[in-house]
Amino acid sequence: LVLPELDIKGKPAFRDRKIYGSVEFMDYESRHRFNARNKDTTQTSAEYGFGVKFGSPNNCHTFYYYSKDWQDAHPEYLAMNEKGERVRSVNGSGPGQICLTSPGTRKSMLEKLRQYIVADRKKAVKEGSPFPIIYCIEANDNNLTCQCPECQALIKREGANSGAYIDLVNSLADGIKDEFPDVLLDTFAYLQTLDPPKTIRAKD
Repeated sequence: LVLPELDIKGKPAFRDRKIYGSVEFMDYESRHRFNARNKDTTQTSAEYGFGVKFGSPNNCHTFYYYSKDWQDAHPEYLAMNEKGERVRSVNGSGPGQICLTSPGTRKSMLEKLRQYIVADRKKAVKEGSPFPIIYCIEANDNNLTCQCPECQALIKREGANSGAYIDLVNSLADGIKDEFPDVLLDTFAYLQTLDPPKTIRAKD
């Protein structure tokens, strides 16, 4: 296989780029050199430019982490299934989710998000590394969507499950934008949220 000399330069339109799982056979140093040369932004050491560090608690499927501390005290903050039961989660796969429209859910998530940001920034200063600026607000890895009347009314009005999810993320973004204007919130178009809503759009 002969390739001509390549000299292509440009600035990507996106902040985060992963080469997903294709170089796991390499040793640590070789893998990180390979990633750096190919502009992979996986979090790494200062030697390789740090990469893009996601904020706590995780870089995907975070609803469990936000809900695990209040599942017993506030089951009404959890997603309701078709039987009318509030479903708990045991990890990032579920089996539960959160109630997307509950004011209590949103207030608790906003408080926890602020705590994550503050703690991450203190840790970054101590380590001499950049602040994480991307925080994931993402459903657990299953297709349950809250069936409570409020969530279903919003979903029906928007014609897609994603309407309730984006509305939740927008409310959290509004809650942190003045204090942490550099922070970006990440969410999924995945499983039950693949179809776009009619009118709701993700905020800047």
